[in-house]
Order: sequence, then C-alpha cells, then structure tokens
Amino acid sequence: MLLGLRACRALLEAESSPLSFLLGPSALPPTADRAPAPPQAGALFNPSLNDRQREAVALCCAEGGADVALVHGPFGTGKTTTLVEVVRQRVRLGQRVLVCAPSNAAVDNLAAALLASDPGLALARAGIPERVDARVQDATLEALQRRQPGAELVKRLYKEASEALRKGDKWRRAADGGAVRREAKREGRALLKDARAMEAQTAQAALRKASVLCGTLTGFASALRDAGDDAEASQFDVVVIDEASQATTPAVLLTLPHIRASASRRPCVILAGDHRQLPPTVLTTDRVASAALQATLFEELMERDGGGVGGCGPLDSKKMPDIPAAAAAVLAGTATAGSAAAAGGRISVALTDQYRMPPPLMAFPAAAFYGSALAARGEPQLSGDSAVPRSDEAELLLRGECLFELIDTAGAGFEEEVGGSQRGGEGDRGSRLLQEYSTLNRQQAKLTARVAAELVETWGVHPGDVGVVTPYNAHAALLRDELRAIAAAGGAAWAEEVEVATVDGFQGREKTAIVLDAVRSNADAEARVPAPPPPDRPSRGVLSAPRLLSWQVGFLADYRRLNVGLTRARSKLVVVADSATLGADPLWDALFTFAAAQGSGGDAPRETAAGRSVYLLPVTDLFG
Repeated sequence: MLLGLRACRALLEAESSPLSFLLGPSALPPTADRAPAPPQAGALFNPSLNDRQREAVALCCAEGGADVALVHGPFGTGKTTTLVEVVRQRVRLGQRVLVCAPSNAAVDNLAAALLASDPGLALARAGIPERVDARVQDATLEALQRRQPGAELVKRLYKEASEALRKGDKWRRAADGGAVRREAKREGRALLKDARAMEAQTAQAALRKASVLCGTLTGFASALRDAGDDAEASQFDVVVIDEASQATTPAVLLTLPHIRASASRRPCVILAGDHRQLPPTVLTTDRVASAALQATLFEELMERDGGGVGGCGPLDSKKMPDIPAAAAAVLAGTATAGSAAAAGGRISVALTDQYRMPPPLMAFPAAAFYGSALAARGEPQLSGDSAVPRSDEAELLLRGECLFELIDTAGAGFEEEVGGSQRGGEGDRGSRLLQEYSTLNRQQAKLTARVAAELVETWGVHPGDVGVVTPYNAHAALLRDELRAIAAAGGAAWAEEVEVATVDGFQGREKTAIVLDAVRSNADAEARVPAPPPPDRPSRGVLSAPRLLSWQVGFLADYRRLNVGLTRARSKLVVVADSATLGADPLWDALFTFAAAQGSGGDAPRETAAGRSVYLLPVTDLFG
C-alpha cells in the first residue's frame, strides 16, 4: 500500500488527474455536462435494464463529462447488473477495465456476474486462488498462466532447478565433491532465475490478453507487479470500484496510478455503493483515526454532488417520529418521495427500482433511510410449503403469510450479559476474544432459535434459505448451539445449513427468510415499563410503553447497522427485540411504532406487517 500511495504523489503534479478531482476543491462540472439520454434497448447488452439503470450506464460511458461517476445502489436495486453492463460497454469501446472491491466476496460476485453475462469475456481474477470463489477459479491469473504457451517450460525449469539445488545440498565423499556441489548450486540458481523470468513473461502475457482485471483494492497490485514496466499489462482506461462505500480512501487511491491518460473524456473512475449502509471496517482503538478512515470518498463525493437517495450524513432525529406514517404510506402504495428522495446529481445516478423485497419488507427501510424514494418490484417467494391453516397459527410463533413480524420481548426478563461467561466459542483465538467481550442474551437466543426452527420445520423454508442475524459475536455462537440442540432433539441435522452471522458479515448478502435478533435488553430499563396488557387486549401492548431516552443501546444506535439487518430478507423478516431498551433510540422507537400500527395477532391483514408482544406467543416456559 505504501508504494501505491507514493505513486499517487506524482499524480498531484499532473495537469489533469482524477486525483485532483477526488481530493481537490468541491468544483463539479456544470449541469450541461450531464450524461446524454439513456441508450436505447438495441444498444444495450441487457435490454431489460430499467430507466434508472440505463441512465447510470449512460453516465458511466458518455464522453465529455467528469473524470468520476457515482452510482448509488440501495439494497436490491440491481447495482451489480448495472455495473456488468457498464463494464461490457467500456470493453466494447476497446478499453481495458480494472474492477475492484474491498472484499474477495464482492469481487467474486461481480466477476461471476460478468462471466455469466459473457462467457467469452477476456477476464482475469487477481488474487490467491484459495480465496477465490469456485465460480471464477478458471479465470484466476494462475489458471490463465498455466494455459500460456511457455507454461510447460516454466514448470520444467522449476523442476530442474529444484533437482539441481538438491544435488548441491547432497554430501559427497569424492575428492571433487565440493566442486560438484558448487557447480550444481550454480546451475540450480541459474535455472531458477530463468524460470522466474519466464514465469514473469507468462504473467505479462496473461495480463495483456485481459480486457478486464478483477481484484481486491489491496490485492490487485501484487499481480500487476509481475508485469513490471509493461504499460500494456498494468494500465487501464477506467477503474470500476464496487462497494465503494465500504472502501477506505487510501485503498481507493491505490488504483489511480494504473489509469492511463486518455484523449477521450469518459469517466475513468466509477464508484458504486450505498453510503446508507455500513462503512469500512477499521480495526483500531484510536477513535480519531477510525472516524477519519470510515469517512469514504464515495459519501464525500455524493454529498458534494447532492445526488443519491436519502441524503448524506446522520439521520435527523427530529424527523424520526414521522417515519412510521411514511412507512405506512410506502406499504399502502401512496408514498411520495420526501425532501431527501431521489436526486440525480451532476456526476451521480441513484437506482430506485428495488427487486429484492416486497412492499411489507421494504416499507420501513425505504421510509427511514431512502426518503420513500424506492419502488418495490419484488414478490415474496418462500421456498417451501407454508399452507398452514390460520386456525392452527395460535399454537405457533409466526404467522406464515405475514411477511414482516416483530416480536417485542419487553418485560419478559430476557436480560443481556457480557459474553465472558459464554463457554466454548467457535473459531480461532481472535474470535474467542471477540466473544469474551461481546454481548449475549440467553433467553432471547432460545426464542430466536425456536423462530428459525419453526421456519424450517413448520413453514417449510429450506434451511439454506434461512439466515439468523445478530450484532454480537457471542450471541451468534450461542444461537448456533441453540439451533443444534433443537435440531438434535428432533433427530434432524438441518442446523448446520442455517447461516448464523453478525450484521457486518451479512452486508451484501440476502436470504429468503431472515431472523434479526437485536440482543440488547436491560432489567433496570424494563423495571420502569408498565406491565403488559392481558392477552384479550393485544392492540399494541408493551409496544406503547414510555421510552427511556437516556438509555444507551451501544452500537445498535448506528442506523446503518439497522439498515443492513432489515434489508437482507427476500420474503420473510422476523425481528426479535426489546422495545423497553431499544425504544430509547428514536429510530428503533419508530420501528416498534410502525410494526405495532399494522396489527398484533389475528387482526392484521395477510401478507403485511405485524408487531406482537412475546406474551402473546406460546413461550411461557422462557419467562423468568
């Protein structure tokens, strides 16, 4: 990374450089430089792109604009599909494209989509093969090098060099034994030098043939070092960075020295992401350094441009009481975009057609984080048979056709604790240390595990389509144990197929059904909450309890973490949370209010949202 950042210094002295735009004053091109009209279907590789996706493609490919283009892609809006079209359009123009992302998973996802769209695309995947997804193994640089004409010679030279060096290490009794060993070592070193030189040539040949090079922001450079001073192999016309909202600024800058000067004024840096979700993961105890590294170029440029949906920066707590009504309007299909809604900037386009989730799942996050500007195009598609008679649902935890359910555990005595007493965590020493200082909630874990088990055993959702999400590592380890115990009690082995992970681990992922366990619950807070109403008065129950606004909820107060947790499900979302504790945060309070307003029990319309107290569920054995 240090070498890359040093290379960036030279760019600051250049008369025209994307670095001066990225880090310079806030000047943006005039509105007249906006990309032209979106291309027609006949000019697209994928004619099914919607209008906003076509507008993004036009912005990223048009001549005469700024050096940088931004694509804001909220959850489920087809950001990957859009970037695939952008890359293929730039390749059709005869340009080389460097595709990067902060993580191997994000790189592999985009690389696999590119190969699926065009199996003949000259794509190379830089990186350690063991860390590369099976879908793109054949496109790794190592695999491509093995198919080069000189690959067999390289293999033979390495073998001969190894044999010569072993011969040089072997002791001999003969009088000339020392001379023989010295000669063997000299020969071995010469062969090794030739092998490495020939290997570099095959690496350069593989890179030169690649129209698209994919790699992580911190890993692609090692592959380009093999190209040496070969500009044809190491220079690109455009850099496309996916998940740019999770990329630190130094990591983004590493790509800039590899952009060649071009006579055509097309965007040479394309950043795509969603700054309303989690920022980069920064492991440091220095809060100032952490805040600085988490401030991404993507969000800064989006704020300068005034584009995107939902605005930039923290949410306005004064407007949070209005979120439940706005979410209800989204659910009813009567929403109008708010003041922070879709705005096409001069260098940015926001994607607003959302295909992952149906309206009941999309309503709250769309209203809370994206100015009610998203339009739901998804349909619920549960993988199993959920034909359970409504009369039987009284004995179950869930209502199968209710797509969004919130189970409020306030007053149940489910107390959180620090994870040091949680015995046996999984993983390496680092994982165990994370669990030791993490938070867990034993009784709530039992409830959440029962919910996940019911999705599999009663509602017929395939266990591989169920995800259990929680903010804390210790609680995740506890949930895995609870799921194993439930499955073993029934003589089944589905527990290992249910994925349990933290919110951070689920960013960029999706499942048919998601159970979000918020963990936090404190007895001191609940002691001031009125007792729940009797079961014959389930209208809102403890969901209407007064909030303790001074109560701290830890990093659950980070709205981006809640956004990720709520937007992973395609067809079913169940939130298990304590309103007496989390309701101290105005955004969580808005979520409880929205869920309660939709109904609580059998009175809520089918295929919508509902909030219920845990006291209305058949789990009395869990109460303390």
